[in-house]
Amino acid sequence: MQAACAVAGERGAARSANGKVFFPHGLPGLERYRYYRVEPLPGNDLFFMLRSTEEEGLALFLVDPFPFFPGYRVELDESDLFDLETETAADLLIYTTVTVAGAALYTNLAAPIVISAGNRRGKQLILPDRSAELRVPLIRSEK
Repeated sequence: MQAACAVAGERGAARSANGKVFFPHGLPGLERYRYYRVEPLPGNDLFFMLRSTEEEGLALFLVDPFPFFPGYRVELDESDLFDLETETAADLLIYTTVTVAGAALYTNLAAPIVISAGNRRGKQLILPDRSAELRVPLIRSEK
């Protein structure tokens, strides 16, 4: 399937999706929970928490992937844009989930979370061509 649009480069999630976000299909494995809040971590513009508003204690640690992976690119097809109710990548924010293992941080580049800042709709994409990047160490890129 051909990409309808792509999000790449230094867009970053620094323009945070603060506030309530609706995931029409939920998140993979958490389909019954559809409403979340994106909360910035105090004093940090790269990391965020995605907290369920329906299930106390359900939260995912997110990161803006672009400062760590400047060449990272996410392609969305027509169905993704339809689910997000947008026609352009201009208002899309991209986050990836973070796993903490001891003192190390890892992110999942194969399943980014995309949020339309304009209408507060979100979707977690599954990118089969990035299946080898399920657990990538987070090391800040020095330009």
